[in-house]
Amino acid sequence: MKTYSKFILFLLIGLCFSCVKDIDFNQAEDFEINPAVPVSLVKFDLVQTDFYDENNFPITIFEDEVVFTALDNSTAQEDLRRVLLNFEVLNEFNRNFRLEILFVDEADVATYDPITLVVDANNQNYTYEEDIIVSSNPSFLNSRKIRVTLTVLASGGSIDPNTPRRLEFKSAGTFYFTID
Repeated sequence: MKTYSKFILFLLIGLCFSCVKDIDFNQAEDFEINPAVPVSLVKFDLVQTDFYDENNFPITIFEDEVVFTALDNSTAQEDLRRVLLNFEVLNEFNRNFRLEILFVDEADVATYDPITLVVDANNQNYTYEEDIIVSSNPSFLNSRKIRVTLTVLASGGSIDPNTPRRLEFKSAGTFYFTID
């Protein structure tokens, strides 16, 4: 029993005089994480027959609108700092195209300046990046829809409905947060 008592006594003395750094309980207030979240946005694929209606008349303007829910939460509203948008277009046609991407709120009011891309004929590797800094564009946080308008430009020859070709559009964004 004496050995056990001595062990406890040495353990207590060691704990009392050991080197221990003071614990900073306030360091949690300085904690910050910076996640980057990739999000797919809009994608479409058109082939040559899509450029003609049921009466075989050419279609020169396409419009589509998608619901955009990535900003519809408190984390995005409070902690989003930057959005890096990436656009890729594959154009196999002998025509130039203009794409306009517009972010709008529930009332269809633009929340960011339109992004306009002009894709040359036969450009199969078109890329573009748009960097949105939220502090400089706070109305972007009100975006609830993305509207894409594709216009066939007058340059080049006609689109032959019998010659297989395609136009592929892909967009994504990387959302950068600072969470305290």
